[in-house]
Amino acid sequence: YATDRRLAAVDRLLATAAEARPYLTALNSPYLNQLDDWLAYFGARLAQLRGEWSKSLEALTALRQYNTLAPDLLAFVARAYGLSLAKAAHYVEAIDEYKIALAAFRKQKGNEAEQGFTMISLGDAYVEMAVAARGYRDLVAPKTTWWREWLQTLIGLPRFLPLLLYLVFYFGWTMLNPRTWRVLYNQDWIITRLFGSGARWYWRAGRLLNKSRARFEKVQAEEKRANLFLTMGDAAQALPLFRALLTERDAPLGEYRKAALRAGAGKALLRLGQPGQALGQIQQALPVLHAYDDVELEAHTQGFLAEANFALGNRDAAGDQDAQEPMD
Repeated sequence: YATDRRLAAVDRLLATAAEARPYLTALNSPYLNQLDDWLAYFGARLAQLRGEWSKSLEALTALRQYNTLAPDLLAFVARAYGLSLAKAAHYVEAIDEYKIALAAFRKQKGNEAEQGFTMISLGDAYVEMAVAARGYRDLVAPKTTWWREWLQTLIGLPRFLPLLLYLVFYFGWTMLNPRTWRVLYNQDWIITRLFGSGARWYWRAGRLLNKSRARFEKVQAEEKRANLFLTMGDAAQALPLFRALLTERDAPLGEYRKAALRAGAGKALLRLGQPGQALGQIQQALPVLHAYDDVELEAHTQGFLAEANFALGNRDAAGDQDAQEPMD
């Protein structure tokens, strides 16, 4: 339910669990305290899914201080606490919590999927730290002729060759394609290492999830890799990943996950100078994102829609779209 943002269903399940508490009290059940802890945890997770980060951080901080948490719950609480810390831009502390959660999950037999999800969270923390250090800006490759691009690449190759070899280690041999080298221009070594750490955790998560459960679990790690390429300004590598996930047959995705992938594909197409195709992907994604109340992703996608309309010369539509976007 959480993965597909079926939040009303999650709310109903929590309400049903809470209704069982009086019966456990009457029976003097030894599981009563554990039930309260689990309900507090799930309530905090639901708050996170709704974007109520300060509320979740307060609840999880209280839970994290309990010395009586069950070992299996401790891992989930630590991971959720790390997520709230990351949203508050406390990335180092978030990484520490994720590592605590990962160590706890490793002690539990048959819990490889949760280990994989925690690795994805670790990758997110490193990537978000890199973006915060670099600045929250969208990298758009300058438009230029092919021969100018090749000349710039040849001139700059000796300077960024060590950085290129480092990225090959984390992103694979595809980085040796000269068309991907534009992402290396003006890259900082420290920021690149953070991106590389994020990519490493995504790769480890994908490998573990692929072994542990259905193909659907691995899709989440591959989606993160696609978005990472976009964040680094390499839309050429991101687009094939988005398209492969949208046509995935081994693990059919729900409409919300498809909408999120279409939003990513639309952005990649915009960066590759294909606003017409981008418009189609974005228009399919927006109604679903609105229906599932993903305010943050919907707002970003509204911006992509305005950008696509502007590039296509639909100035009135682009202006109307800008007017609809929320103001800070």
